[in-house]
Amino acid sequence: MDKIPLDKIFIYHIDDADDLPIEVLDHCHRLFPGNGVIELEKISKALKDKGFAGICSLELFNPDYWMLSPEHVFQIGAEKSRKYL
Repeated sequence: MDKIPLDKIFIYHIDDADDLPIEVLDHCHRLFPGNGVIELEKISKALKDKGFAGICSLELFNPDYWMLSPEHVFQIGAEKSRKYL
């Protein structure tokens, strides 16, 4: 990440992911931040150190979350993302 110029970073996509081989991972394996294996603390720190203050996006295409109300998903997502922002 150190080699990526700040002006080339447009959005921080903060999803986490299941612990699966990269060739198996798909959109359905996206998790709330902090519920998976992606080093979000390290990534967030690197972005902060670089001076990134742009948009953060949380896109959850995990079918397990579809049974929850949108309001509940939003509340959980906001709460779990906050510690990384």
